[in-house]
Amino acid sequence: MTGEVRVSDRFAAMLGVPAGVTVRRRDELRARIHPDDQERVRAAFEAALAGAGEYDVEYRSLGADGQVRRLASNVVIVRDASGRPLRAIGTAMDITRHERPDETQARLAAIVEGSDDAIIGKSLDGIVTS
Repeated sequence: MTGEVRVSDRFAAMLGVPAGVTVRRRDELRARIHPDDQERVRAAFEAALAGAGEYDVEYRSLGADGQVRRLASNVVIVRDASGRPLRAIGTAMDITRHERPDETQARLAAIVEGSDDAIIGKSLDGIVTS
């Protein structure tokens, strides 16, 4: 594999790459991954290259516009007859609007802990649950 990267206009937009700028190398692509997520994404890619063949990973991207987006990617390694990696083909979905349940719970817990007011949870039947 040469390290050359071709991305769709839509994926470039998800990465926050300005219009007309083309991502051509893997290191340019990696630079758009949030620093806290880079090692995990790199490890998934290396495992796919070493034999796993594909990976699914969620990570945050840092756009040139400063916006942080959450992406879900699936990448498959295409190999030649001898098993040598030829290319990686992938898809990505912007899941920024789909907050994960553990993030929602952590956010709500922080609100409750930081509040001086009593916060009570009740069921639809009016039973106090928390």
